Amino acid sequence: METILFADSPSLRRILNRHAKGVLINTAIRWIALYPGDLSDEAVAKGNTLTDIDDSLYQGEGLIRDKVEERKSLVKKSYESMRTSGTKKNVIDRILWVDWKRGLNPQQVAELDLAYYQENSHLWSWKAPEVLMIPRILSHYFLPFFKHHVEVKQDKNSTWIRISIFDGLVPNTLPAPADNIYFIWIGNSDYILSGTVKEEWRIVVTEALLKLFNADKLEERQLSGRSPESLADMLLHKESQGALSTYRMNQLEDNPLVPMPRKRKAIDLDQKYAEGIEHLRAEDMDRIVSRDCFVAADFGPNAQPRLEKVDINLRLPFTQRSKDFDYGKGNSEPFPIKVTLEGTSVIEGLKELALLGIAENPLPKFLVNLHSNATNSVTIEHEDTLDQSGSRA
Repeated sequence: METILFADSPSLRRILNRHAKGVLINTAIRWIALYPGDLSDEAVAKGNTLTDIDDSLYQGEGLIRDKVEERKSLVKKSYESMRTSGTKKNVIDRILWVDWKRGLNPQQVAELDLAYYQENSHLWSWKAPEVLMIPRILSHYFLPFFKHHVEVKQDKNSTWIRISIFDGLVPNTLPAPADNIYFIWIGNSDYILSGTVKEEWRIVVTEALLKLFNADKLEERQLSGRSPESLADMLLHKESQGALSTYRMNQLEDNPLVPMPRKRKAIDLDQKYAEGIEHLRAEDMDRIVSRDCFVAADFGPNAQPRLEKVDINLRLPFTQRSKDFDYGKGNSEPFPIKVTLEGTSVIEGLKELALLGIAENPLPKFLVNLHSNATNSVTIEHEDTLDQSGSRA
């Protein structure tokens, strides 16, 4: 696959344009050593291009290794000078028209693509299937089915995998964004986050994952969102969310045996909750403190995992008076209702509603436990109503 080169095109420029000028300069400087351009005597004499360096070139007349290293040094200085002079377009033009004028190889394109989505992972909606082994090279399993390129990059405690499908494309044509498949393996776990996979590739990709990870099955959970960090947090720490997160994050006192002060200073509730607005007394301070206690017990002091959408499916009797429905009060037949909560962070939003008193405390347990359920869909049946009505288990 490395023999393929993608020349200057609008789609290639879009990939480059997504990065800041400084990032492009740093990338180009690193590429000088990894993927030098088309070096010839004439190019060296002109002093303005790089090329793919072949060992045989070092044997040719008029071209020696010292000259090549000298040219690399000059090109690096040219890019460094563009940090303070020139625009991002000038940097891109130099990359595509001068130093890699024959084109970028698939690995260079994949590196740019993965770097962008690592910084902007919220642009994808990630799903969470379970696997049992760490990721390995996928090419061996895809070769019989389609032309492709696989790139793997480590990012902190996760591994990003990008699979680019070239099947059916004209040679040296850059694949469309929809022809790229992304996975994030959560380090030291049985979970992989998956981007969108076209239906015609799903079977092949699934089988490849099963073989690569030596897994018997791949289970797709009803969990998706635009924050891989939050999805990973919910999957890995289902038993230590909410108030229990203080234990996981070691937010307790350092030494519980250290004697406490003999007398604590009494807290002035008016000063704590109404400083600067003492003349506004919209509600009883005791109610505010009570809400704080409920929220602390349900959600804890830390930021909540981010889910942008949660579906709540209710299959309960219609127990309120109604003039328009055949369901009377106390009817035992289920009355199916689907409620969808959407926002920047559904769980954080519920916490804020409870703090403000807009949502009545105690909240139903199926809402309180969203951070521990690791799912985007909750179904409440008739037999669950007593337990879900707010009573504490």
